[in-house]
Amino acid sequence: MSTPKNSRLRWLLGIASAWTGIWFLLALRLALQVRGEQPHPFLPQFELNGTIKRAIVEWVLSALLVYVVLGLVFGLIAKLFASDRHGTNLKEHLSFTSGFLTGCGTLLFFHGVLFVMVPMGMVGLPVIKYLPMGLDFLLILGGGALLLWRMYRRESPNLPAVRLLAFLGFLILLPQVPHDLLRKSLPLPPPLPPDAPRVLVVGIDGARQDLFEKHMPDWKAPNGVHPVGVAPATRRSWSMLLGMEPAKLRNSIIMPFQSDLGHPEEFKLLALAREKGLRTAWAIDDSLTAGFGNQPNWFTTVRESPGGWKYWFTFGYGTTFPVFAWSQNYIAPIENTNPWSDIRAYWRDVARLARSHHWTFTHTCILHEPIRMNLEEFQTFRPWRWLLDPPRAYRPYQSPDDVASDQASRADMRSSGLAHYSVRLNRVLKSLAPMIQDWENTYTRLSGIVTSDHGEVHLQVQEEDGTVLTYMEGHHGFKLDPFSMWVPMHPFGKTRTQVNDKQLFTWLELRDAMWAAGDSGGDLLLKGRTEPLLVQFPTIRAVFLETEEQKKQKADTGIDPRELLTDLYVFPNGLWFASDANDEKYKDRKLSSGLVRGSELLLFNPTDGGKFERQTFEGYRQTSHADVSPEAANQELLGFMEFLPRP
Repeated sequence: MSTPKNSRLRWLLGIASAWTGIWFLLALRLALQVRGEQPHPFLPQFELNGTIKRAIVEWVLSALLVYVVLGLVFGLIAKLFASDRHGTNLKEHLSFTSGFLTGCGTLLFFHGVLFVMVPMGMVGLPVIKYLPMGLDFLLILGGGALLLWRMYRRESPNLPAVRLLAFLGFLILLPQVPHDLLRKSLPLPPPLPPDAPRVLVVGIDGARQDLFEKHMPDWKAPNGVHPVGVAPATRRSWSMLLGMEPAKLRNSIIMPFQSDLGHPEEFKLLALAREKGLRTAWAIDDSLTAGFGNQPNWFTTVRESPGGWKYWFTFGYGTTFPVFAWSQNYIAPIENTNPWSDIRAYWRDVARLARSHHWTFTHTCILHEPIRMNLEEFQTFRPWRWLLDPPRAYRPYQSPDDVASDQASRADMRSSGLAHYSVRLNRVLKSLAPMIQDWENTYTRLSGIVTSDHGEVHLQVQEEDGTVLTYMEGHHGFKLDPFSMWVPMHPFGKTRTQVNDKQLFTWLELRDAMWAAGDSGGDLLLKGRTEPLLVQFPTIRAVFLETEEQKKQKADTGIDPRELLTDLYVFPNGLWFASDANDEKYKDRKLSSGLVRGSELLLFNPTDGGKFERQTFEGYRQTSHADVSPEAANQELLGFMEFLPRP
């Protein structure tokens, strides 16, 4: 006969076995995805080299730790709810089987709660993804409740149904605890006086001007000015805004080069702030996108998701371990961008920084693909009818081969990546609006702007007659196009503008305005530019948006992202950078070029055969298209080379 001590141990092992088992099944699904070389949103067809393997192992083992710890905690709480008020029966009914069934019940029900919060979290589950979501909820939540009912009916001395409902209520209410509950206690400099001059730059990565202004018509760019991105590349844009010379960023693509990290003085705007004694804060909910947070000497305060470059896995594969993704939002120093994140908690994180800093730079990647719509977004997109649809129906296509693999059987507006993007953007902006109003009422000398480093384009899936069936996942910053170039511009607070409908506005003008405000201690005055803007940068080949035939041709249409990994270095804190040799490696590559004059765009993007695709646009409307030689492209741009961004 087992001793009470052995019984408790076996009961705990039963719970741990259940939660470890579900972790193992989820990890197995990940292994099959990786082995099948399904494209990762940002690391297409990545190879399982040593660096990648270490990242996956660390991520998966972190998820295991969270699953086991939470499983044991939930099991103990379930047992407490089942006991009498004196706890006299806590040591009864302890066995491996009892613990295993309790663990299965808690993991099923809690995963069901998380899937109700984010229905698209079920999109990768075998069988479940093919069933109507309403039925999925019934099976997962009902299955968990039935297993727990078996335990409560056996162990509870009285009112087992009431006790069970109380415990299930605890599991339902737990995810409603504010994500920033613990972050409120993180150390910050003392609050500044409410009348101290403040500048707040709110960057929303990938926000398109057209949909931004559709959802928030009162936030249209003032006086018809044309806001345009300096390049569809996040780190490059932010580096320019922070004062780095554009000429040094000619070959900048995604990651920093080694020399960037050793010369923080080249970020001249931050150097000015230090000289003037201004406190600066950097906040980003994706630690990989810019990597500035790993250089704390650049800013007074940094709030950035932990894990550095490895965060790509918890982001791109964020639905692999739902409980782990959900828990990250509580233990990170700032709200994350995984499927269970809460953008309202992120804005509260920003608000705490603005209270104690003169300049606050914030960048959210909540619009990054893949977008996994949550309950609120589903209700906006397709009220209640979505319960009759399977999760798979809402998964956007990722590539042309993905479309061909199932003969476009899911090609309707439910699977539209553009529609998902629009719903998400609307939610982000509607949550930001009351925060801005509160900031304006609280800080009498607040100058601010809501803007974006670049937009995002969604490629169409069409029938042979040109009928648009749906849109693929977003094409995020790989080449110049009007959807990426036109960005939003919404000044708020004490920000003043001197712009008109014949002018452009870029982050270079924002940089100059911040320099003037920092130098004089005044408010932001945003001026337009009458000169054209010429943007040039190396185009990244979106290889996961190419067909297998295009991949085999290896056409010289840009840089294959896999080439970047050959010279990849990673610090222990997760910051990654490329060798400076990349500057030489890429300097002779064909560059994409974009000339912006008012609302007119002239684009040259490299294509097969060494030619350039020449396109002209009026706003978003294409007015001409042709393939031209490099000589013709250079000749047409030669007279505008002086309008390359300059410090």
